[in-house]
Amino acid sequence: MNCDEVKLELALWVGNDLDDRARIEELRRHVATCPECRVRAKSLQSSMVVLGATAPDPTYDRPESLWPELQARIEYLEKTPKNPPPYGKWAIGLVTAGVMTAGVWAWVNRPAPPTEPPMTVTVPPPAPSPPPSYSHPAHSGSSPPSPHGP
Repeated sequence: MNCDEVKLELALWVGNDLDDRARIEELRRHVATCPECRVRAKSLQSSMVVLGATAPDPTYDRPESLWPELQARIEYLEKTPKNPPPYGKWAIGLVTAGVMTAGVWAWVNRPAPPTEPPMTVTVPPPAPSPPPSYSHPAHSGSSPPSPHGP
């Protein structure tokens, strides 16, 4: 057993979450002979002590480890064949084809544009206005002033 393999299972070993007695013995022997792994194991053990002191009440009522049950579930899920749903990818294609068909049908059956020419409205020009009348304040008569004088 080498250090890389030990690093993968060292936390499980320190937390007493391994069930394989042979594997536990291999880890114990390696940690006993490898100074680097021994330091890592002691660090994990001290971390476990600190964590245990911060949460004295257990969060669950099971005295045994949860790891074996979780590991069994993971292995079961990894071995279970991953079958796609029975409708598969063709359902997406079928829906897409239906939407496209409806769009083409709506385009073909759209209302026809009007065939009559647009209605025109003619407006007569405005009537001419009468010429303005001029009056001079100096003349108080009814006739306009003569251009030649009085």
